[in-house]
Amino acid sequence: ALLDGCVGLLVDGLPMGYLLPTTFRLLMHAPEDESHHYLLASALIVLRYFALAISLTFPALYVAVAMYHQEMIPTKLLMSIVASKQDVPFSTALEVIGMLLAFELLQEAGLRLPNPISDTVSIIGALIVGQSAVEAKVISPIAVIVVATAGIAGYAQPSQDMSAALRVCRLALVVAAILAGLFGVAAALCILIWYLCTMDSYGVNYTA
Repeated sequence: ALLDGCVGLLVDGLPMGYLLPTTFRLLMHAPEDESHHYLLASALIVLRYFALAISLTFPALYVAVAMYHQEMIPTKLLMSIVASKQDVPFSTALEVIGMLLAFELLQEAGLRLPNPISDTVSIIGALIVGQSAVEAKVISPIAVIVVATAGIAGYAQPSQDMSAALRVCRLALVVAAILAGLFGVAAALCILIWYLCTMDSYGVNYTA
């Protein structure tokens, strides 16, 4: 990146360095892409963009379709979703928001704890607690699948800055879907794109 004209910035007292200016394209590239074959590196970059779209929009699209646009769901899938939600006392909106918040809590707990303990917390939270919640009819299996898929897709981003921004935007899109369905999701995406286009370039950080 330095050979491409970027500037490295080190600040006394901070355990990370900054590389600036940066672009959206730079955030989607990993350093090891330069050592891969062109076709393989291109395929991985396309896969990251696909993961970006899933992580950002999947929970919001599920909420919008389940709450406002049930006619868009195939009949067999709709019957399966209805059957899985029959005994669940919470609405789709509360399910998804609750699962997103629980996912963020697990992620923060895993980052703050030592590695052996964080692995145990992740296993207990993701498997035992999640499975128990589904069996107790507190949440529906489809909500767990949607949130877990979006979270895993977010981990495919090579930039921690991008991943953190996705977590915030994902929740904002879910709120927009709750308020106005697919129209709210489309409006929120337009606002997000407009905001990104008006932003000044900033530095992406790298752990020192």
